Amino acid sequence: MNRVVKIDRVVQGNVQNYTQFLLNYLLPLIHWLYVEKNILRYESIYVEDPKIMRKHLKNILPKKVKIYKEDYDSEINKSKTLTGFFSRDRPIRKSNYSLNLIRESTEELKSLLSNSQVDSKKILIINRGKPDKFYTSDGIPSDTLPGGTNSLFNSDGTPKRNRKGSSIERRSTPNLINIRNLLENYKFIELETESLENQIKLFGEHDIIIAQHGAALTNIIFCKKNTIIIEIRPRRDKEDSITDSSRYEKQNAFEILSQSLGHKYFEVFQEHNHSEVDLKDIVDLVKENMGKL
Repeated sequence: MNRVVKIDRVVQGNVQNYTQFLLNYLLPLIHWLYVEKNILRYESIYVEDPKIMRKHLKNILPKKVKIYKEDYDSEINKSKTLTGFFSRDRPIRKSNYSLNLIRESTEELKSLLSNSQVDSKKILIINRGKPDKFYTSDGIPSDTLPGGTNSLFNSDGTPKRNRKGSSIERRSTPNLINIRNLLENYKFIELETESLENQIKLFGEHDIIIAQHGAALTNIIFCKKNTIIIEIRPRRDKEDSITDSSRYEKQNAFEILSQSLGHKYFEVFQEHNHSEVDLKDIVDLVKENMGKL
């Protein structure tokens, strides 16, 4: 029987956000191609355009899978062409999401990329890089900062509209870089310039993931079962602590996703989105759990 877990909070939103792109477009697409359909039967396959997220499809799908455009209709040999995948027809949001679908889809993805050498490092530490001009979480390019050619800020520095920003301008952990002096056998990386292909490999190859709260943690869907997930995040309540489990309704999306996928989830708190974190808390969690892997 397929285990079904309600994780609506993870998948609400639009596929122009990285988390929603993975859970509400890419995984359903992989499942549709490799589980629901027989991809070998077709010469060409046309799918919905994920627009700004199209860059993440590079080296992920076979060349026969192409982005559908209406003017292609006259050229399509319907007997040899598969069409019909549109994420709006397969909504994950506002419904129960089968973990079996996640597992089947991620295993297919990883098998497609299985020719690479496995990284021997145990710990993957994700740091935040510079803002990406190509994309921010609300679809606004980073050159809209004050002084940019398309500035969304008034002359006095106040924003013309609410802007979430991206990467280090949205959240940061200033002292995380110093953890390199306290741990061994780790890989320290910024994901902003990494392809989705490399991100899938990185998360699948490591036993411990350390990262600040953000969409990059959606990549834990590519981790092995029992991977240690350590999330850095601002406190939700004053009484929260590392050893104090929160009630279900206070859990965040990545805690729910981690536990649903069989990972071991921990969180380390910072005072706000740009404050330092107690590195000893992280190191203690790593040392405590390393021997259990």
